[in-house]
Amino acid sequence: MKMLHICLVVSVLMGSVLCVQAQETEVSDQSVAMSFEEAIAVLREHNYTIQASEKEHESLEYEAKATKGLYMPHLSVTGTYTLFNDDISMEMDLSAQKQMADNMMGGLNQMMNALLPTMTPMQQAIIKGGMSKMPPIALPSSISVPIQDQQLGLITANLKQPIYMGGKINAANRVAKAKVAASDLHLKDITNQQITELAARYFGLQLSSKLVAVRKEVMDGFKKHLEDAEHLENQGMISKAERLHANVAYMNALQKYKASVRDVELVQIGLQNTLGVGYNITPTTQLGVMGTLNDLDFYQSYAQKNNPKLLQVDQKEIMVNQLVKKEKSEYLPEIALVGSGNLYEYQVTDLIPNWFVGIGVKINIFDGFARENKIKAAKAKRAQVTIYKEKASNDINTVVMKTYHEIEKAAESAETLDTSMSFANEYYRVRNKAFKQGFATSTQVVDAQMNLSKTKIEHLQAMYQYDIAFAKLLEWCGMSDSFVSYTVDVKK
Repeated sequence: MKMLHICLVVSVLMGSVLCVQAQETEVSDQSVAMSFEEAIAVLREHNYTIQASEKEHESLEYEAKATKGLYMPHLSVTGTYTLFNDDISMEMDLSAQKQMADNMMGGLNQMMNALLPTMTPMQQAIIKGGMSKMPPIALPSSISVPIQDQQLGLITANLKQPIYMGGKINAANRVAKAKVAASDLHLKDITNQQITELAARYFGLQLSSKLVAVRKEVMDGFKKHLEDAEHLENQGMISKAERLHANVAYMNALQKYKASVRDVELVQIGLQNTLGVGYNITPTTQLGVMGTLNDLDFYQSYAQKNNPKLLQVDQKEIMVNQLVKKEKSEYLPEIALVGSGNLYEYQVTDLIPNWFVGIGVKINIFDGFARENKIKAAKAKRAQVTIYKEKASNDINTVVMKTYHEIEKAAESAETLDTSMSFANEYYRVRNKAFKQGFATSTQVVDAQMNLSKTKIEHLQAMYQYDIAFAKLLEWCGMSDSFVSYTVDVKK
């Protein structure tokens, strides 16, 4: 009975494990239909690169808040315990006071001796008795006055309030603000780059999936052609070589189909990595958005005003300008209100005050020409940024022009291939029909089929190139978010 109970428990546990494994398999194999707009929303939430850039931006925001603290008073509490090698005391020289006392006593004795003859015997006896009983004055030549015990402890509160720092604090805060703005632009740039990468992988998956369909269509067509060739060979209407040619064409088509299936798996993994998810994606947005293009000047002008990389250079320019001001401020005085108060004392002499306040001024007189050279270095950096800004502006115009022409080229290619598609379909239909009637060779049918598939693949690739070039153009213009307004959803 006990053994049966154990077996029952083991069976339940194994069943639970198998159930969990089955659920995990079901989750990993699931596929989620997703439009490009939905994919962007997932990207913003789960993409690792964007998340890391967001944390960098958050860090700089806190650093900017910390820099604002330079305007505020700085209050600190310090505690010290001190042990001297001996008590602190002060030696006082009393030799002059001793000499004065001796002179006074000598003068007093002389005066009394001079007065004694004028006194009655009784008075003389009283005076002499009193003087004999008076103790002599014995003053030391020096004495030691204690000031501070050997051990002491002190807890103090310290205050420093900057009043004027020559513009250093203002410059530091403007630099911190510029860094936050540059980080925000960097985050936007990273997001735009990831949207472009998403477009490449999302539409890459759409392209790969459609290529699988084309490869399967070719494979099925060659399989049917092979069956027709075998039938015609049996009837003696074609030679064995014709049938072997059809067989080779089918095997090549089969190999390309299997390769295209593997390509889909690789692109699917790349898309999941970009989105930061662990499930399969089924794209619902069509290839070849074919949105209406404005003229080139529009995009170049827009890029000059909104490209995040170029705008980051503007923030860099603000930083180097503030650096120049900061270095120049080294010639100006620094003024601060300072104060300190004792919170707790242990064996501290009363000679030390319990608190103090004051104003401190610091002026650098000479520092080995460091300030002059630092100003020159800061100005050189400012000139460097100006040159880089001009170069970046020209580069962006060039890239926008190149990408714009790529879009035009892809659009023209897709339009031309779309026209060629009808001819390729009709040509294949005629050749296939002629082969069945014995008026065409297997080579001609295979060539027609391959030409049709080549036209379809090139048409798909042209639409894909259009989408990617369009995404890159919008990225350089700083308007990647508007890409979704050009997309077409299959479900719509």
